[in-house]
Amino acid sequence: MNKDKDLQKAYYILDKMKPGEIMELNKIDKIRRDIFIICVKQYIDSFKTVEFNTDYSKLKKINIWE
Repeated sequence: MNKDKDLQKAYYILDKMKPGEIMELNKIDKIRRDIFIICVKQYIDSFKTVEFNTDYSKLKKINIWE
């Protein structure tokens, strides 16, 4: 799969998350997880509405208006 499709898929998933929702990344296959984390970092650079925990095992959607 090319990187553009990976990025589009990750952005779609992240956009659909609701504030306060937590995603456990250990449920994603290790190879796919690494690609997903790279895509999430790009998403964070643009939107800053999600954050990782300290060991990158969970992702939380945050409300930037609070």
